[in-house]
Amino acid sequence: MLSAQDKPVIGISSCLLGEPVRYDGNHKNAQPIVEHLTQYFSFQSFCPEVAIGLGVPRPPIHLIKRQQKIYCVDVSDPSIDVTEQLIQCCQQQDWQQTLCGYIVKARSPSCGWKSTPITLIRDIPPQLFGSGIYTAQLIKRYPNLPVIEEDQLNDAICREDFIRRALSYEHNK
Repeated sequence: MLSAQDKPVIGISSCLLGEPVRYDGNHKNAQPIVEHLTQYFSFQSFCPEVAIGLGVPRPPIHLIKRQQKIYCVDVSDPSIDVTEQLIQCCQQQDWQQTLCGYIVKARSPSCGWKSTPITLIRDIPPQLFGSGIYTAQLIKRYPNLPVIEEDQLNDAICREDFIRRALSYEHNK
């Protein structure tokens, strides 16, 4: 078995490692998944919402679509817009270039990938789903980087496919 320093590194949403960084002060520990993947990878945890200065706990944010553009705003006060801060946060993370994959939190307005509800102004409940702002920017910066949501890793086929893609990405860097 490889030592931690010899293993390829994957990024992971901090809440999935049990860090209490979510808006409500809780976590979404994905321990069974993490335990399975530790034989292959080391983890670099990151929470973009904390990185841009949102506290813990904090008011929840969500995605809205307004004038054909997606914004990340405070649920109670849509004038509080953190979209640009999340984009810039992603662009400032030079450590991302060392990664061979990324596990993100499903349905998160910052970290979700294709599963995050998007509220249409004047149309509630949400009728669209997309990627969180940080993850969308990550994929724009590294279009071939394997990205997966934690709930997809519960499926053995998806999990093995992600492992294969991440190891291949690491090998071809």
